[in-house]
Amino acid sequence: MGAGASLLVLPVDRDDMASCVESLTALQRKLESSGAWTAQERTAVRGALEHSRGVYSMLIDQAPAHRDALKKLRAELLTNFSRVYQSVYENLLAKEPGFAEFNTQADRCASNAPRQKPRQTTQRLEQLYETGAVGARAPFASLLDAARGALAGASISVAPLKKMSRAIEKSMLRAEAERRGEVDGIVDVVRGMVTCGSMSELGAALTFFSEAKHGWKIVRVKNRFAGGRTSGGWADCLLNIVRSEDPHQHVCEVQLVHEKMLLLRKQLGGHDAYHRYRTADELLIVLAADLEELLIAGLEKELTEAKGNRDGKKCKEIKGRIEEIKAAHRGGILKINALQARIIKLTAEEEAAFDNDDFDEGDRLHAELEARKAELQEQLRQARQRQLSVEAFDPSKLAELRTLKGHSKTVRCGVHCLLC
Repeated sequence: MGAGASLLVLPVDRDDMASCVESLTALQRKLESSGAWTAQERTAVRGALEHSRGVYSMLIDQAPAHRDALKKLRAELLTNFSRVYQSVYENLLAKEPGFAEFNTQADRCASNAPRQKPRQTTQRLEQLYETGAVGARAPFASLLDAARGALAGASISVAPLKKMSRAIEKSMLRAEAERRGEVDGIVDVVRGMVTCGSMSELGAALTFFSEAKHGWKIVRVKNRFAGGRTSGGWADCLLNIVRSEDPHQHVCEVQLVHEKMLLLRKQLGGHDAYHRYRTADELLIVLAADLEELLIAGLEKELTEAKGNRDGKKCKEIKGRIEEIKAAHRGGILKINALQARIIKLTAEEEAAFDNDDFDEGDRLHAELEARKAELQEQLRQARQRQLSVEAFDPSKLAELRTLKGHSKTVRCGVHCLLC
C-alpha cells in the first residue's frame, strides 16, 4: 500500500497500528472489569501512546503531498451527510413548537456555566481513564437512572467508555504540535445520551440536569440546535457535567438528541464513512499551515454544502470570495515572514479550537491574533516608509466573509482572517 493510499485509511485500521489498537482494547477491557491497572499495564498504556505518536507524526508529515485527495474525500463525504440533516433540521425541528423556548433555556444555562472550557485535571492518558473515568462511571450511571425516572418519555442510555484509540487520535490530530498527546481537553470519555421525541421534552431533560438536586453541576452547554451545527449538519445539545463531590472533578458528557435526528443517523448508516470524513477533516486542520489555506478552508466547506443544496447563487458568491482571497495573495500581500509565521500558527490553533467548538479558547486566540495583526500593520507601515513593495491589507476585502462555521457571537469576522 502506497503512502497516498494508506493516508486515506482510518488510522486505527492501519497495519502499523493494529497491535497497538489490540493492546489498548485489551487494557481498557481489563480496566473496566477490575477498576485498576497494574504498574506494568500503565507502562503499556504509555508505550501505546508513544507508538501512536510516531504513527500520527508520520501521517502528518505525509499529508501535505495528499492535500487534494483529502479535500476531495472530505467534500464527497460531507455532501452525503449535510443535505439530509439540514433538511430535517430546517423543515421539522426548527418549526417544531418549543424550539425557540429550548434555545432560550439553553442560553440561560450556558450563561450560568463557567466561561472557560472545562478541562480534565490530568493531561496523561492512563490517569484520565484509571483515576478519572473509572471513578466517575458509576455515579454517572446513577444520575442517568434518576433521569429515567424523571423523564418518562425519553430514551436514556449510558455509552461504553470512549475507546482509548480514539482518545489518542483526538489528542494527536490537533494543530498545536506542542500539545499533541495531551488529553485534558477530552471531556467525553464518560458519556450518555438522552433522546426525546420533541423539543419540549428536550427542554424538560435540560431542566432536570440544570435544576434538579442530584449533586451534579453543568460546566458547559454546547447547543447545536441554535447554531454551530457540525460541518456534517448534525444538531444536538451537549452538556458537560461534573459531580460536585468528585475529588478528581472528572468532566462527563450528556448528549440531548431529538429522535428525528437520531433516526435519520441510523438510516443513513455510514459509520465508517463518517470516521473517514472526520479523519480527513482533522488532518486538513493540522495542515492549515499557509494563510491561503486557512482563509479558504471554511469557504470550501460552505461551497460543498451549497452544491449539495443546489444553491447556485450561493455557490457563485462563495467562489467569488475564494478567488478574491487568491488574487490578494497573487498580489504579494503579507510578505513579512516572521509575523506571518506567527499569525499562521495562531490561526491554525484558532481553527482547531473553533472546529472543536471550544469557543472560549477560540476567542482567546482570536484576541491574540488581533494583537499580532496590529503589529503586522505597523510593520507594513514602516515597510512603505522604507519604499518596500509591500502593500497594506484592506480589511474590507474580507469583511463580508461572515459565515464560516465555528466562531462565537463575539467574533465579528467569519473567516478566522488575519486582518479583519
